[in-house]
Amino acid sequence: RNPVTYGPATLELSVSVGAASSSEKIQTPADLIHRADQALYLAKRTGRNKVCSLPFGLLPENAPGPSARVTAA
Repeated sequence: RNPVTYGPATLELSVSVGAASSSEKIQTPADLIHRADQALYLAKRTGRNKVCSLPFGLLPENAPGPSARVTAA
């Protein structure tokens, strides 16, 4: 977390991002958004303040839990 001063207040901010890319398994824009959303929840579950994506062979419903190894940005 990095403190940011805004007027008289100091805020601590963090950013979690879910990334997804299109493939032959992604049929609609909604599928792509759903996959990015699931990756976002993975980032939050595994420590926040990072970027996560799901491997192509992994369905969003089977995303790893809190003990998963993910790549932090």
